[in-house]
Amino acid sequence: MPRSRRHAHAESGHRISDQDRVTAVLRLLRGESAENISANLGISKDRLFTWEKRFIRGGTHAIKRHRSWWGRSRKKLLHWFALLSLMCAAIYFLSRFIDHEPPPDTLQGAVSTKSAVSL
Repeated sequence: MPRSRRHAHAESGHRISDQDRVTAVLRLLRGESAENISANLGISKDRLFTWEKRFIRGGTHAIKRHRSWWGRSRKKLLHWFALLSLMCAAIYFLSRFIDHEPPPDTLQGAVSTKSAVSL
């Protein structure tokens, strides 16, 4: 990619791709000057050296951007939360039908079995 296009890309607030990070570190390791690479990407030399340290410690995986757990699992988490909510609502309504006792006002004229036994 031409220098001006890369530089404009970095200045516009866009992130530098993982592949471009790896390429930059490899250029640095091959002996190209840090000033040239950082100017080409529109980043500081300190950032480039940070990428280099991470790359040496862990390879390509170490300098990739990592999405948070929430970002990866948000859709699954919301799906399971909705399913759990529906199950809780179903259990609540089923328990009301299974253990249904008539409302207190319908027992007022009738003698219940419990009260007859206690007499």
